[in-house]
Amino acid sequence: MSFIDNSPNPAQRRATETTEGPLLIIAGHGSGKTKTLVDRIVRLVQLGTPAENLFVATFTEKTAKELVTWVSNQLLRSGLRVNLNEMYLGTLHAPFLRLLEEYREYTRLKGSYRILDDFDQQFVLYRNISRFAEIDDIELLIGEPTRSRWERALGLVRLLNRVSEECLDPVMLSGRDDPGDDGKTWVVRKL
Repeated sequence: MSFIDNSPNPAQRRATETTEGPLLIIAGHGSGKTKTLVDRIVRLVQLGTPAENLFVATFTEKTAKELVTWVSNQLLRSGLRVNLNEMYLGTLHAPFLRLLEEYREYTRLKGSYRILDDFDQQFVLYRNISRFAEIDDIELLIGEPTRSRWERALGLVRLLNRVSEECLDPVMLSGRDDPGDDGKTWVVRKL
């Protein structure tokens, strides 16, 4: 008979018990980040932190869905009644979009913005692909002109998303001899 120890290690316990200010948790795959985060959320609620004061963001949709389920279940087990819709909980995009919607009146945006989904992004680039074709050596990044415009637009979307999501330094990238390499040697700027 095997026994799995689910008790938190010292670092997990410290993360759960840290209740003042923001907290960044960096840990490897399978190390218990999600469980620790859930335990910390429940502890903060137990200590009286209003749900609308909790901002919990993850990178993946899968983890965000797991968090909602786990937090909901753990709060129920603890006898705490909390409206999870009041929490800023989800992928990075979801809480930011919610904040934008809630405080739009204080921005210059008012109603004049639109969130582009994957198809919309690719379509905008597809319609403007000829403008990108004027850039020297662009084929190294998005493929030869023999590829369809739609495929080249997809390549460009992927490249732009990667630069954005991985915080790649455009200045460093512009100085590379081979901008079309697999990115293993690109410099990533830590925020």
